[in-house]
Amino acid sequence: MNSPAGSPELWLVDLAQSADALMAFEASSSCLSGDDLERVGRLAAPAERDRRRRCYVALRCLLE
Repeated sequence: MNSPAGSPELWLVDLAQSADALMAFEASSSCLSGDDLERVGRLAAPAERDRRRRCYVALRCLLE
């Protein structure tokens, strides 16, 4: 089914399943800004830092 022009899209990304692909995309595109990296770096828990970084990369990938 085709969506009408201008209608919102919903994308779901399995961050655990796509971790390798997301990190490869980040490495090849340098898609995160210094501000993004600083925000991620302020998180205390390493697992949350990794998850949030993958979230940011997935968003950048979808926007490109």
